[in-house]
Amino acid sequence: MRRKNGFTLVELLVVIAIIAILASLSAVMGPKMIRKGKQTRSISDMRQIVTTMAGYASDNGNKLPAPGVSAADSDGMPSYWHNNLQMLITGGTLDLYTKDSWWQDNDSIFRNPLWPKSQITYSLTGYGMNSKIAQNVASNRGETLGEEEAIYTAVNLATITDPLRTPIVMPYWNWHYAGDASEQDSKQWEMFEVSGRVPVAFVDGHVEVMSPREYVSRELDTMPTP
Repeated sequence: MRRKNGFTLVELLVVIAIIAILASLSAVMGPKMIRKGKQTRSISDMRQIVTTMAGYASDNGNKLPAPGVSAADSDGMPSYWHNNLQMLITGGTLDLYTKDSWWQDNDSIFRNPLWPKSQITYSLTGYGMNSKIAQNVASNRGETLGEEEAIYTAVNLATITDPLRTPIVMPYWNWHYAGDASEQDSKQWEMFEVSGRVPVAFVDGHVEVMSPREYVSRELDTMPTP
C-alpha cells in the first residue's frame, strides 16, 4: 500500500533506472554532439575564410595569398596566409598576428574549434591552405613547380579553371596541405574528424564534408585540371 504523499519501492526503482539510462546516453552522446557542434561552427568559419580570400584577391591583382607569404614582421618572423588575412579583417600591423599569444587569446575564423588550444601557435591554427593548387596550375601550362616553391607562390584566380571542384582550405595540422594519397590514412585526421569526415572549402565558397580517402578518390588533389 502506498503511503500518503510517498512512492512505492517499485516506482523509486523505475525512476532510478531511467536516470541511469539518461546518464549513460549523455556520457556517450554528449562528446559526439559537442564535436558535431564544433564542426558545424568550423564549416561556417571556412565559408567566411574563402570570402576573405576573395576580398584579398580583389586588392592584390586577383591573386590569392600564397600559403607561406614571403612578408615578414619587423622581427623577421615569417608570416602565413591566415596571418595576413586576419590583418585584413581586424587591422593593425603584421607584428600583432605573428605572436602566439594573439591566437591563443583571441577568437578568429582562422582558429579551428577542434584544434586543441594547447597546440595553437601563430603558424598552426588548425587549418591548412592547399599548396597543390600552384603546382597543378603550373602543370596545366606544361611547367614544373617544386613543392617548396609552390608553397610560396600566389595563384591568380583566373587560372583556376574549375573553382567549384578546386579545394582551397581544410582542417589540418600544418599551415599548408597537399591532400594526396600519402596523407589519406594519417592518424592525425582523427582530431578533426566527426564520423570519419572533415569539411573541405572550395574556391567558389561552398563547403563539403568528406573523408580524406574520398578527397583522394575524387582526385581533388589534382585540381584544377586544364
